[in-house]
Amino acid sequence: MKAFKKLNIFLILYVCFLFIYVLLRAFYLEPLHDEVATFIHYIETGKIIGNDIVLDANNHFINSYWGRFMFVCFGENYFNFRLLSVISFLFYAIGIWRLCNLTLKDNINKVLLFIGLISIPWILDYFSYTRGYATAITCFIWAIYFLLQFIHSKKLSSFFWMAVLLILTLASNLIYVSSSILLIAFAFGFFLFFISNKSLVYSFKFYGILFLLILGIVPFLLFSFDLKEAGALYYGSLNGFWKVTLKSLSKNVLFIDFYWLKYVFYIAGMLMIFLIYLKYRKETFSKIIQKPIALFLYLLLGNVLMIYSFAKILGINYPEDRAGMYLIPISFFLISIFFETFSKQFYHYLFLFFPLSLFINLNLTTSIFSPEDRMSKDFYSKVRKQIKSDEALSVYPIQGLTYSSLEKSNEHHKHIAKSQKFLSPYTDFVITKKSMLFPKKNLKYYKEIAYHVESNHVAFRRKVPFKKELIFDSIFEDKTINDEFILFFDGQIDSTLKKYPIQLTLEGLLTVLGTINTMNLVISTENKQHVVERYDCINLRWYYGNSIQDKSIYFPNPGIKFNYNDNYLKIYLWNPDHLKVKLKNTKILFYQLK
Repeated sequence: MKAFKKLNIFLILYVCFLFIYVLLRAFYLEPLHDEVATFIHYIETGKIIGNDIVLDANNHFINSYWGRFMFVCFGENYFNFRLLSVISFLFYAIGIWRLCNLTLKDNINKVLLFIGLISIPWILDYFSYTRGYATAITCFIWAIYFLLQFIHSKKLSSFFWMAVLLILTLASNLIYVSSSILLIAFAFGFFLFFISNKSLVYSFKFYGILFLLILGIVPFLLFSFDLKEAGALYYGSLNGFWKVTLKSLSKNVLFIDFYWLKYVFYIAGMLMIFLIYLKYRKETFSKIIQKPIALFLYLLLGNVLMIYSFAKILGINYPEDRAGMYLIPISFFLISIFFETFSKQFYHYLFLFFPLSLFINLNLTTSIFSPEDRMSKDFYSKVRKQIKSDEALSVYPIQGLTYSSLEKSNEHHKHIAKSQKFLSPYTDFVITKKSMLFPKKNLKYYKEIAYHVESNHVAFRRKVPFKKELIFDSIFEDKTINDEFILFFDGQIDSTLKKYPIQLTLEGLLTVLGTINTMNLVISTENKQHVVERYDCINLRWYYGNSIQDKSIYFPNPGIKFNYNDNYLKIYLWNPDHLKVKLKNTKILFYQLK
C-alpha cells in the first residue's frame, strides 16, 4: 500500500514537472509560422466565422476565440495565446489516467502506459502552441472515457458529457471528424442493441441528447466541406497511407521512418486482429462490445477505412503528421490492452522509451516537428543589424510571417522583406533554409553571414554591393484618400528600365484611419494586352499591426529584371475596406542596379 502511495506521489510530481516544462516552452519559444498565421488571419482581425473569413484549416475555432479574447484584453502576446493549450495539458493527463484505470487491470501497466502517453515529445510540443491540437486531443480522450462509462453504467449523464466533449473536440480541430462519427455510431449502435428496451423516458432523453449532438456537429461538417471546396484541405497528399500517414507518424513518435517499418506495422496489425479474433470468437457479441479492446480496435480500423475512403472517393488527402495525431492514443491504448490480454507485463516497459526520448530532447528553443517553421530571435538579430535601410531583403515564403512577427517589435524602422521562393540575384540579403538552398550559380555572388542549427536557417549577403543609380522618382501628392486602389505609379516600361535590374523603393509617411485588415502594397507588370505578368504583394499589417498612425515607410524592393513581356508597371496600395489613408511625402524611387 505504501509503495502505491509513493508511486502516486511520483506520478503527480512527474505531471507537475511536465506542466512546468510546457509552461516554460510556451513562454520562451518563438512563434511557429502557423501560430503567426492564426494571429494574422483570425486573432487580430476577429474574423473567425462568417462569409468574409480566410478559409483555411488553420482556423481552430476554440483556439482562435481564446486568442481573440486575450488579444482584446492584453494585446499581442503569444504566451497569453498559448495558455489555453498549456492548461489543457493538466486535463489531458487526468483524462489519460482515468482512461488507463478504465481499460487496464494491472497497476504497473496503467502507470507505464500513462507515463508513455503523456511523455511523447512530439505531442507534448503542441501543448505549448496557440493551436487547436492540444485542446482537441484532450477533449477526444475525455469523450472516449465517457463513452466507455456509458457502456459500463448506461447512465445518460455519461452519454451527455461524451456529446459535449465531441462538439468541443471538433470546435478545437476538424481532424477529428471521422473519429467523432465513429464514436457517435458506436454509442447509437450500443443503445439500439442493448438498452433500447429501457423506459420511454430514458429513450426520449437519449434521442434528445443524440439530436443535440448531431445538431452541434453539423456546422463543423459543413465547414469541412467548405474547406474542401476552397482547396484549404491541402495538408498531406494522395501518395498513399504509408508514405503520407504512417511514415510521418513514425518519424515524429519513434524518430525512425525506414521503409521496412511499413511491413512491420501491417504484419503486426494483422497478427493482432487475428489473435483478438481467436481470443473472443466464442464469446457473445454483447460481451465483446463492452470490452475496451473492441472500442479501440473499432476506432483504429474505422479511422483507417475512412481515411482510405475519403482519399479514394472524395480526393481528400491522407493525413500527414499532426493531422493524424489522433491515431497515436487510439493505437497505444489498443496495443496496451492487447499486451495485458495476451502477454506478460514485460512489453509494457517499452512505453518507457517515450519519457527517455523526452529527456533527451528537453529544450526551450525548438521542436520535434518542423523546427524550421520558427525563426530564432538571435538569428534574426544577427542578420537584422547588418542590413542598412536602403538594402533589399528576400526571405523564403514560409519564413515571411515569422520574420515580420519579429520585425514588428522594431519601433524605429520596419525593414519589410520580400517573399521569394526562387532566388533573384538582384537582392542584397537573403534568408532561407539550408534544405532549400538556391543554385550555386546564383549563390556565387553571396556569402553566408548567419546560420542557426536548430531551425536550419541560413542568411546571405552580397559579396559586392550593387552600385545604385537613381533614374527618376515618382512623387505622390499629399492627400487623404479612401479608394480601393491607391495608385502610386502607372506607366509604360521603356527600354531604359529594361536595360538593367531596377530596384523600386517606396518612401513616405502613412496614416490609416480605422482598423486594418488588408492593406497590400502591390507591384505588378502587364503585357501589351494588359494581362498581368508579375504580381507581388505585401500586407503592411504583417509589419505594422492593425493600426498605422504616422508611420514612416521605407521599402527597398529587391531588384526586378523586366523581361520582354513586361510592358506596363503598376505600383499601388490595395485597400479593399476603403479605409481613409493619409499620405505624406510619398514617392517611388527608381534605381538602376549595376
